[in-house]
Amino acid sequence: MKATLKILVPLLILVGVVFGVTFFAWNTTQPDDTKQIEGGEPPLRFTTSTRGWLSSWDRVKIDRAIELGDPDAPKYAIQDAYFQGFYEPSSMGHAAFWFENKNAKEVTLKLERVSCGACSEGAVYVIPPATTRLTLQMTALSVMPQGLFTGLPVGLAGPGALFDRSKLPPTSAHKFEDPSKVVFTIPAADDADGWSPQWGILELGFTARPPTEFRTLRSWFVSEAGPEQVGRDEFAIGFEVIEPIQVYPANIDFGTLDELSQPEPREVIVYSCTRSLADFPSPSVVPFSPAGGDPGKYLTAGKPVPVPAEELEKLSAELSDKVRKPVHASAAYRVPVILNTKLGNQRLDIGLLERQLEVAVTGIDSRKSIPVRAVARGAVWLPEGNAYDLGSFKSRDGVTNNRFELLADNPDLELSVVEGQQSPEYAQVTLEKQENLGGKGLYRVRVHIPPGKQIGLIHNGVVVFEIKGEHPQRIRIPLKGRGDL
Repeated sequence: MKATLKILVPLLILVGVVFGVTFFAWNTTQPDDTKQIEGGEPPLRFTTSTRGWLSSWDRVKIDRAIELGDPDAPKYAIQDAYFQGFYEPSSMGHAAFWFENKNAKEVTLKLERVSCGACSEGAVYVIPPATTRLTLQMTALSVMPQGLFTGLPVGLAGPGALFDRSKLPPTSAHKFEDPSKVVFTIPAADDADGWSPQWGILELGFTARPPTEFRTLRSWFVSEAGPEQVGRDEFAIGFEVIEPIQVYPANIDFGTLDELSQPEPREVIVYSCTRSLADFPSPSVVPFSPAGGDPGKYLTAGKPVPVPAEELEKLSAELSDKVRKPVHASAAYRVPVILNTKLGNQRLDIGLLERQLEVAVTGIDSRKSIPVRAVARGAVWLPEGNAYDLGSFKSRDGVTNNRFELLADNPDLELSVVEGQQSPEYAQVTLEKQENLGGKGLYRVRVHIPPGKQIGLIHNGVVVFEIKGEHPQRIRIPLKGRGDL
């Protein structure tokens, strides 16, 4: 499929010539101040001066706007549909710009400057006139009465393959270490028969360096066909530096649950914008508890299911809508995520549940974490708020708070502190039963932080209690505070 696209992309562009709208006139961008011409006809006529990935979804919207006569509808080149647009940090990318030399003399193309060191190299591929002659003549045959696409796949596959840059060695290539030494020579046009235009490709190479956000590299070239014919072109390459593993959603919130709740299964999409399915094995999605407790007993991730190749384009459009930026998923998996409130006679801990899903792919160093949150309601709860907050205190003095409370539906409920489960581990917690309050059980909670132990914010703090009985259940209450020097 990839090999076929490499052949068909240039051929589909070339077909435009036969219909009376030349390839270069059809693709050339509107004149603007990025292109300066001295002496009338430019030495080289480029099809486009920008390159950036454009999804089929975007192309449909643009085509629709053009059909409706929108004067502000942007123009695009078909090459943008096949420009990768997303690159992993430190990887190398390439962008191709097609051109034609209409002059009966050779043209020199010189690098003037680049916007930054990331635009690091360039090469020129000159299309042999015999190749374009054969392609154009066979294209003409394909538009005979039997139909355009009848002859296109078979008749043009041979010459079309010659436009594949992997089979077309560059006539010259340069590193952009010293712009003054970067000079390309383009042969003169010899199109006496009208079938042999002098076409070529300027390929610019760049290094995908952070920051990890959309960026545009620019380079400026001067072309000369003699002292009286000088042109200046500015080229822009837009792309995003992105990690090989991407996930959606960024977090999951199951909301407030009780013992009778049956949370809807959620779905995590693990995808890549830089790798094919062959280079993106099935991911590992593992629950993890940053605050302790059983990470995977109630929260589980199912088996990843690969997204078929024919559905990736639709998925990319959906993700683009959701994350509000372009997404080009080249490989993806759907992973079901389930949170159970009860397993047999065991029940989910009461209180705030905070977990993470750790996402990893074999052979890829980077990982992703997806926070998962839920609040479980039960027989015991806080009278107000959802955490015990010690506030700010002097670290050297420590702190004691005797005003925290718990309420229970059953005034005869037996409740105790679970030793060794508090965080931070030096937090000292005691529980004292009070007189019933309006038919509810009331408990006074004391939390003590010893002097000199806590400096800065308490991270992942938690106080753990347990309801005694035949089927015990734990209550996990977040603990907050900050020890100042």
